[in-house]
Amino acid sequence: MRTGKRILAAALCCLCLLSAAQTGAAAAPAQTSGIQPFWTTISSISLSMTYSNGKVNWEGYISGNSNVTSIAATYTLEKRNSNGTYSSVDSWSVSGSATYLDSSGSKTVATGTYRLTVNVTVTASSGASETADKSLSKTFS
Repeated sequence: MRTGKRILAAALCCLCLLSAAQTGAAAAPAQTSGIQPFWTTISSISLSMTYSNGKVNWEGYISGNSNVTSIAATYTLEKRNSNGTYSSVDSWSVSGSATYLDSSGSKTVATGTYRLTVNVTVTASSGASETADKSLSKTFS
């Protein structure tokens, strides 16, 4: 009789462990392709860089929600040094009174690794503002 209780207790323990393992697996969140920022006023920030004829060509696009009244952006172009640090090559600011801001430009530079960074401030009709940064690094040879 004592052996029967041990077998029953062991079977119940196994059943509980299996049930808990399945519940944990079912409750696990779905995997995403990457970490996504949580913005309340900014819809998206995208950057691109290409290299042609000795120039880095860049483009930035910032989109706000429908309640956005202005967007201001400061761009910085930096070149990577041999020791891994970055040095500023150029910096410029743009702004607009719309729900999006599209800007582009180019800079004559030597080949190498460059980083384009944008610091964005988006202001809503309520007066609330939100800031965000985004960077893009590329190597041109």
